[in-house]
Amino acid sequence: YTEEKVKLRNLALLESFEIIDDLTKITKYVILDAPKPVFNYVAFRCADWYTQTNPICSFGPELDRTFFESYREPLLNSINQLKNEYENVLVWDPSLILCDDLSCSLFKEDKPLFFDADHLSGFGNIIIYREFEQMINSLYK
Repeated sequence: YTEEKVKLRNLALLESFEIIDDLTKITKYVILDAPKPVFNYVAFRCADWYTQTNPICSFGPELDRTFFESYREPLLNSINQLKNEYENVLVWDPSLILCDDLSCSLFKEDKPLFFDADHLSGFGNIIIYREFEQMINSLYK
């Protein structure tokens, strides 16, 4: 990471503290979602046989879990600083649903979880919604 990126991330963290501070005054819980996978492969551009030669398709529809965890570690560190500062900040991690122990895939049950490299598809939203709804319901029982 460059010094400039670290500086920008630290400024974003400071701004996040201010926002969370304001939010905690008006709501019981603040829920932050941990980073989801970001792929180099774009499902809709690689869906047909004739698009397979597109250079973006060469990356493949899976992301190594170890790489993904190292890639998002700096942001998770910032999120955990917020969580540690405010007792009503909760972190929900959709990657626990979207990934397995070894990899994160653009597909589940042969259906696309992502529309493009980083936006969930309708199916992907349905998959994570079940878990998110359970977490929300557990807060108010």
